[in-house]
Amino acid sequence: MSMHERRVERVLTAWEDGLDASSSMGPHIAAWKQIGWLGGPDSAAFSQLVEADVAEAGIPVTFTAFINHYNRMLVKRAALFETSYQLGDTLGEGGFGKVVKGTRGGEMYAIKLAHKSNLNERAMKNIEGEIRLWMRVSHDGVCRIFDAFELSDKIVMVTELCPGGCLLDQITDVDGFSEADAQHISRQVSEAVVHLHRMGIAHRDIKPENVLCTDKQPHKQGHIKLCDFGFAAEFVEDESHSASVFTQLIGTPEYLAPEMVGALLKRREGKEAQGYTFKVDYWALGCLVYELIVGEPPYFAEDDEEQYKLTMEAPFPSPEKLEGMSEDAISLLKALLEREPATRLGMDTAEHEWIAAGCPGSPLQKNRLLADGADPLEAQLPNRKLTAQQTLQVRLRPTNNLRPAYDQPPCH
Repeated sequence: MSMHERRVERVLTAWEDGLDASSSMGPHIAAWKQIGWLGGPDSAAFSQLVEADVAEAGIPVTFTAFINHYNRMLVKRAALFETSYQLGDTLGEGGFGKVVKGTRGGEMYAIKLAHKSNLNERAMKNIEGEIRLWMRVSHDGVCRIFDAFELSDKIVMVTELCPGGCLLDQITDVDGFSEADAQHISRQVSEAVVHLHRMGIAHRDIKPENVLCTDKQPHKQGHIKLCDFGFAAEFVEDESHSASVFTQLIGTPEYLAPEMVGALLKRREGKEAQGYTFKVDYWALGCLVYELIVGEPPYFAEDDEEQYKLTMEAPFPSPEKLEGMSEDAISLLKALLEREPATRLGMDTAEHEWIAAGCPGSPLQKNRLLADGADPLEAQLPNRKLTAQQTLQVRLRPTNNLRPAYDQPPCH
């Protein structure tokens, strides 16, 4: 399906939903709300443009009239972005474009610019899906997307600016990083993941690189924000806890759940592969929590084939790796790093004792204080900094530049 055909389909869906939702408002206004262009910082300015167009061309009362109205507004909305935002320094670059710092009316944002010339049909579809799902989410633990624009040469996403940068960068060189620090971060990530799942959204690429920080010391202050919905997908879980199954093989090797690796290996052999559910996010969450505490993922190899073997066969990390870790933390990791998805910890993760105790002032946190008021989890984790730095060096090697994430079509 071409970009034009997808756009017509998307606008038609919004128009039909708008007809169902419109009561006191006109169907075109209801449709714009469904599209999501009447909820961002530029809502008032865009509403004025809509009103001016309606005053000139009349209220669109059919889909044909609305699609013509939409096409006219597309041009005006692009001009609105050009005049409203001032773009500044580059914050990061990727295969499709870059992220720059932007300002509007004194407020600062992170502006994601995806150049259409770098996007094939599939990539364009992924970005459209990313925007649609991301726009649905409003949670303290998720980086916000405020608005989206389609320009002649690029797709633009206006998102929350997180000055602390990527979690992976911030925690690598920390001196004195403790289990309590890891617990503080893990609680926020866990709550964000559970929130997404309760909304019926699977993230499918949870890793430290996809967690942003509002402060340079995320383990001590500020907040962390789950970001990057490029691989996110919707699912449904019925009363029997049977969830929608995905078949697209995506993610980052050292964070892939066993059921995804197993599907990948079977597919290579030309065999039929089973799908997977949102529970892959909890395996990845377990990898992230483990890396926070130890400094590396629980199953980690530079070579992808060895990585897959470890994920499928390696025993739970040895006691030497878990030195200094609390029993509650080990209990959580065992529950998340369960190879069988049906018995893997899921949406109850946020209620696990170790996660719940990460909330400042929590009774569980107070209960573990020693007689002198000290928190035993505040002790510096042994060997963590050195391990984290060695892990980062492996990830930065030229041979690993193509490893961070991959995307393969659905397996049938």
